[in-house]
Amino acid sequence: MGQRTFSGYGGIRLAAKTYGQSDAPPVLLLREDASDDWTGIAVALAGAGRYVVSLDLRGQGESEDPGDGPFDLDAHVGDLGSILAQLSSRPVVIGQGSACWIALVALGENGPDIASGAVFVDPPHLPRGAPASVDAALADDRCDTPLGE
Repeated sequence: MGQRTFSGYGGIRLAAKTYGQSDAPPVLLLREDASDDWTGIAVALAGAGRYVVSLDLRGQGESEDPGDGPFDLDAHVGDLGSILAQLSSRPVVIGQGSACWIALVALGENGPDIASGAVFVDPPHLPRGAPASVDAALADDRCDTPLGE
């Protein structure tokens, strides 16, 4: 396992753990919470010949806390765009939990040129009566409730 630092939106420092050879096809893991341990997944992917970058989102894990700076969906999407620009080739992006929205918006805004694929693991569902905007939904504890409940 290695460490890598990226420059995110607004110059914020974003930390990542890396697995595998840096010249292998990349996979970017976006976890909702830095305390979620995806080491087993990262090691398995690296063993299958992938270069895995397991990112700590802004304000989580070893990544810099923006303090009074932006912490909304746009800032996270900007971070992802910055990271993708710093990788040598287009990765498969695997989003988990609310990080799925970050990946979905970034890919939707920038098209297929920034990633070779996307996988969404346990994406949050918006319940009836949930906030209309994704930013508000990310801050709403009800997001983990499946639709219709």
